[in-house]
Amino acid sequence: MKKLLLFLTTLFVFNSFSQTTSPLSKISVTGNNFVNAEGKPLIFRGLNIADPLNLSKVNHWNLAFFEEVKRWGANVVRIRNSQGSKENVRSRCAKCK
Repeated sequence: MKKLLLFLTTLFVFNSFSQTTSPLSKISVTGNNFVNAEGKPLIFRGLNIADPLNLSKVNHWNLAFFEEVKRWGANVVRIRNSQGSKENVRSRCAKCK
């Protein structure tokens, strides 16, 4: 359950950087597939990125970085947090908006 919550939180963070302003579609499970609100299967294409603190040291923790990740085809991003608490990640994510 924790992994699913982390996954969905990461999906939300990534989608918050999207160019669109439409609300996120509800994601649910049907059988062994993730589906959107219309029942269409979703395929998650994700990648792992470096810790936000390390990215910010080289000036890559910004909207352009996430736009590039999206251009690569990723729709899910795992953000590694080795530098502290959830609050630190939230504050770093807020700086990127």
